[in-house]
Amino acid sequence: MTDDLVDFTGLERSVEDICAELDRVRATRDELLAALKRAVEVIRAFHSLGLTFKEEQQAWELYQQSPEMQAINAAIAKAEGIKA
Repeated sequence: MTDDLVDFTGLERSVEDICAELDRVRATRDELLAALKRAVEVIRAFHSLGLTFKEEQQAWELYQQSPEMQAINAAIAKAEGIKA
């Protein structure tokens, strides 16, 4: 009758490995998301040097349309959506 039993030991270990890797991926995602948000703050501060508040607001609205900011904003939105 023991020949009919299935050994799940390896499968259990695989699930543990996958869960550990998933935890590492989530931690890395959180670090990258924080870094992107910080980068946006720095970019905005850099591009507003010497501008009045109104000029800074207008410049930032325009800069949001740039390909690099669209990519950054999309990555942030995606990471935040996955995180939810």
